[in-house]
Amino acid sequence: MTDIAFDAAIDEAWTSYRGELADRLAALADGESLEVGCDGTGAEAAVLRFRADGDEMACEVPPNRTLPASQRLDAAQGRQLIAQGWRRSRSRAYSWAVDRRRVDELACRAVTVLREFWQVPHPAFLDPMSPGDVADRAVVHLGTEPRGRADLLQLVHRALARMIDDCPEPDDVGDIPLGGADSAAYLHVLDDAPIVEFVAILAEGNPDPETTMRICAEEGPHWPDIRFDQAEDYVAAALRVDMTVFVEANLWSACSRWSHFMAEGAPAIVDRLHAEAECEAGDEPLPPALMSLLQLDADGAGTLAPHEVAAVCDYDRDAILGYIAICEEQQTVWRSAAEDAEEADERAACLHEARAWAATAKCLRGGLRAVLLPR
Repeated sequence: MTDIAFDAAIDEAWTSYRGELADRLAALADGESLEVGCDGTGAEAAVLRFRADGDEMACEVPPNRTLPASQRLDAAQGRQLIAQGWRRSRSRAYSWAVDRRRVDELACRAVTVLREFWQVPHPAFLDPMSPGDVADRAVVHLGTEPRGRADLLQLVHRALARMIDDCPEPDDVGDIPLGGADSAAYLHVLDDAPIVEFVAILAEGNPDPETTMRICAEEGPHWPDIRFDQAEDYVAAALRVDMTVFVEANLWSACSRWSHFMAEGAPAIVDRLHAEAECEAGDEPLPPALMSLLQLDADGAGTLAPHEVAAVCDYDRDAILGYIAICEEQQTVWRSAAEDAEEADERAACLHEARAWAATAKCLRGGLRAVLLPR
């Protein structure tokens, strides 16, 4: 089960809801209305209003002054609605009207508002579609108080099995594998508290905790729900959800947020951690003998005599072969950098470095001959 499976399950739920909404709209008689509301009561409820008027069916997005702060549209979203064909009235509401035979299109537009503009994660968070005025009725999600860890794990697994196909069984320690983002991921129920935790191992090993802390601190503000943990042998991300009362809709919401992080946030963090690890590996100091040769031939002219090179390397054949390999690797790195350089000066500097490493490799081969084939 991966983040892709979560996304597919959520998409399927919205597709089903869109079909149900279209059927309800098609069944409205002339003059009848339908309202679809998000969580909230009274003035705090965000409601889409549909009305059948002769041969037309219309949907209205209410003005910001009637919406809760979390679902008010900003200027960019307003412009986006207008670009999509919605009309803005003097009351600052947005409306879309179509021929009654195009209720499928109207339902599709409405779902776009609910998902993309009002950020409703799943249809389970919507008030049941009702005629008339439903703004004063609260949305109630029934919950279950789990009786210990095993009961909560069972509730979670049953809910996941309803969400997606082929939901894996809990493993030997009671964790449900999730996967995704090139990292090991799983859902864990805590032993000592009714808390569900989504966990992903972002990196195996942690050679530089200070750098890891910096990366997590920089990425953290983009993902306020995610907690980052590190130890000597791993870097992990986690999302915790309190399930003192288990409500399936809350699990849906958490799955949606986790799926978004695993698709958008985790890959970038994994790439940064890997890049830092590669930089650290590439920053290992050069062997003292090779450093000495570079200092003795600072201009990269390759003027050292073979017996001088052999002496600096303590007449060690294996060491000289290793130094030659380092020089050849550096030549490749600098030539590649020259090909990628955009400025002529930068390209020239890279080529100069590549030639200097080539000259050092040539000197080392002379030293190798002096060791293996002494006169």
